Amino acid sequence: MYFFYNLIKPDLLRLLNERGKILALDLGAGRTNFPSWLETVGVRDKVFVTAQDVTDANLEHLNRHCDRSFVGDVREMQSEFDFIVSTFAYEHLVFPQKTLTHCLDMLTPGGILYIVSPCYTLLGYLPPALRHLPRWKQFGLNLFLVASSALVRVLGRPLFWIVTDPAVFHLPFRRDYDAIHMVSKSDLDSFMRGHCQSLPIMLPKATGQGRVWLRFMMLIVAYCKR
Repeated sequence: MYFFYNLIKPDLLRLLNERGKILALDLGAGRTNFPSWLETVGVRDKVFVTAQDVTDANLEHLNRHCDRSFVGDVREMQSEFDFIVSTFAYEHLVFPQKTLTHCLDMLTPGGILYIVSPCYTLLGYLPPALRHLPRWKQFGLNLFLVASSALVRVLGRPLFWIVTDPAVFHLPFRRDYDAIHMVSKSDLDSFMRGHCQSLPIMLPKATGQGRVWLRFMMLIVAYCKR
């Protein structure tokens, strides 16, 4: 996971240089290693980390490594943050637009929202939450998601598709069978337009499968609130 935090390191250090100390929210923290990464960078004492999760299954871990823990819907939080990070939680959101709206409300002007998750709009890639369906239907829905993403870029209006009957209800559990949000970068860029400035993320050079994975199967984005 340090790999993904390293991608936002230049912008985070710039923010710390401007503000001295910051308040950070780890959204959908799970067994986060964000605080330990801050230790390796040498800035742990400058970042007050609040961890949010929807279950108390990892509460002991969060209480041990973070400065504050919150269990419940993030929309119930009433706080201000300079930096919000979400790694592999965005794809599990039931109400992505409402969650993003609330996160922006909590984010201070000039603050950064950083999101890492799978992206489900690559032609031929079948989202795990759909893998209980017949193959023809999976490929049909894949084409639908690709076309929807293109339409959002044209119309400028996000769609935020959600699977209401995911594979987790039908098959033995595997990773992301419960990832019901059909993540599209077009949706996120369209939603953020007018609220935030997109920050460039410098991805490492890669070839072959690594390049496809990083460039097309992953959503790695950062936005600075205006």
